[in-house]
Amino acid sequence: MLRRASFVPEIPLSLRLALPAAVLILVAGAVQAGTWPARRKDDVAEGRALFDRSCWMCHGRYGQGDGPAATSLQVPVPSLLGVSAPDRRDALVPVIQQGRGAMPGFSYTVTKPDTRRILAFLETLDEGSAAREAAAKAAEEEEADEEADEDVPAGGAEGAE
Repeated sequence: MLRRASFVPEIPLSLRLALPAAVLILVAGAVQAGTWPARRKDDVAEGRALFDRSCWMCHGRYGQGDGPAATSLQVPVPSLLGVSAPDRRDALVPVIQQGRGAMPGFSYTVTKPDTRRILAFLETLDEGSAAREAAAKAAEEEEADEEADEDVPAGGAEGAE
C-alpha cells in the first residue's frame, strides 16, 4: 500500500477551483490595461518570408507567375496579383493548403495561420490596395525608428554630454 508523504499538504478543493479563475482575471486585467501584445510579429513581413520560402520559385518575387521554376512547368503559373483580399482569405486558405490543379498542397509545410500571413503579404502586391499603403506606412515608420536609434550614443543617454 502506498502512503502519502506527510510533509505534502493537500490543497483544498476551493483553492484548486479558484486558481484557474485567478489566472483568467490576471490575463483579462493585462488585456484591458493594454499590456498584452496586439499581435505577434508583423503579419505582412512574416508572410513575405513564408512566400520567399515556399512560393516564389513558381509565382515569382512579385507574384506575377514568372518564377524561375515556371518555365519548366507544363502549365502556366497564374499571377497572384488581385487574388487576395481580406474577405477572400478564408476561401483561399484551402487552395494553398490542399493545392489546386498542378499546384501542390502545402499543408505539411505551411500552417493555416501562416497561410493567412502569405495572403496578407499578397495583398500588399496589389497597387492601390489598403494593405499596400499600410505596408508602406509601416516600412516608413520602421525606417524612422531605426534612424532615431542611430542618433543615440553607444553608451546610451548617460554617455551623452
